[in-house]
Amino acid sequence: MKKKILSILLSTVLISQIGMISQTPTVYAEGGHRSAGQRTQSGGKSWGSHVLSWTIGGILMAAGIGVYRLRRHLLPKPKSEPEPKPVQVPEPANQEPEVQALAGLTQDAPMEQRLDVARAILERYANPSYVIPTREVYQACDKVIPRLRGESSLLKLDGKFWVVGDVHGDFRAVSFVANCIFEEVPKGTKFLFLGDYVDRGSQSIEIAILLFILKIMFPNQVYLLRGNHETISVNAAYGLYEECKKKYDDVDVSKLSRKEQVKQYLSERNNDTPGIKVYHKINSVFDNLSLAAVVNGSTFCV
Repeated sequence: MKKKILSILLSTVLISQIGMISQTPTVYAEGGHRSAGQRTQSGGKSWGSHVLSWTIGGILMAAGIGVYRLRRHLLPKPKSEPEPKPVQVPEPANQEPEVQALAGLTQDAPMEQRLDVARAILERYANPSYVIPTREVYQACDKVIPRLRGESSLLKLDGKFWVVGDVHGDFRAVSFVANCIFEEVPKGTKFLFLGDYVDRGSQSIEIAILLFILKIMFPNQVYLLRGNHETISVNAAYGLYEECKKKYDDVDVSKLSRKEQVKQYLSERNNDTPGIKVYHKINSVFDNLSLAAVVNGSTFCV
């Protein structure tokens, strides 16, 4: 600001001088010849007024600087505005809403809350065109494995039980049983699944993940055993591998024979494609399932 005022005052003085010079030209003696001592009286007067104008301009400039400095001391200083605080922008969620709900849900949650979430998951999985997000598959598997590792290979169970046999990728059958679970678990009824959840049907992945979630939510009411199809040597040829490749890698291997499917799996088992990763993740849960159960000390289930 100070530089602006000084430049304005200096410009004013210079303009006044230019104007003074243009208005008081030097007049030479008659004949038009320039020689020393031949300036007229009017020329002499112009230089005197010229010096006077410079003096007045200097006074004006000094007065302007003095007024400016006086103003700085007399006028109140403007209040500096506080710097705006940075706005906290929430980070976008990296997980789908249903995955977040699963992440925060434990067996300690109220029964009604667990049932509501389970019903919502069942409704989503019932759509044949729905593909479970890989993040949800991994999270369900990672949460259920510690539960299964805490159980023995031979379960000794007591209470009122429903025993469910092979479902083999038939989601309609599992949906019926799941609705029975929602009705009976609050009453104290328990459910034992005997294995063979995958292969042959078209929704083996949805059945496996749904049962894992039910085990997470109701660990003392839902029990899972391992069948012969819960092994890579079988489900690589009978449907689960084919389903993972189709849904997550968009690769159709259904035209290959069972032996050819096993051969292709062995050739790409070390690949890092989503389909292979989901396939291995589900089978890692199968490796932790119990093998048999004795119910009420009298019924052997395998």
